[in-house]
Amino acid sequence: DMEAGDTTRLTMCWGIGVLISMLLSGLVLVNKFGYLNILRTGIIISILVFIGVIGVGLAGKPEIFRMVVLVMGLGTGLAGAGMLSCVINFTTVIRAGMLMGVWGMANLLGKAAGSFFGGIIVDVMLLATDNAFLSYAAVFLMEIIFLVIAFVLTRKLDVKASLAHQEVVG
Repeated sequence: DMEAGDTTRLTMCWGIGVLISMLLSGLVLVNKFGYLNILRTGIIISILVFIGVIGVGLAGKPEIFRMVVLVMGLGTGLAGAGMLSCVINFTTVIRAGMLMGVWGMANLLGKAAGSFFGGIIVDVMLLATDNAFLSYAAVFLMEIIFLVIAFVLTRKLDVKASLAHQEVVG
């Protein structure tokens, strides 16, 4: 039951969280804890945040929701910084531009697909249930599922086994 202007301001809360975590990651966290740990921490925070979003939505507490969205930004920024650092570690001088382009394109396509399919899920759920909370909770549940899959996939990342690492070392 938030006004349109209030929901628009949520983007500001999210953006502040992203900026803070990206800045901290770039200056301190990635060097101290490693990019995979930062990536995984961002994913875990994001999973917990989406669980929190569902809970806060159920409770109907917009003031808490703003804080949850700020923490969502922190998780997004950590995951983004960790992923970008990971891509950089997979590059060589020859492939740097291509891999950065692939990362940027995958990032944008992922956001576009998420928005597109999230909108479809909300609309279909609204038609089926006539309940906005259930409709958005379904989208957030899908986010949680995809984040869990992403976390599991990070366990398979091995920079030392990549061709880029072999080219630099070998």
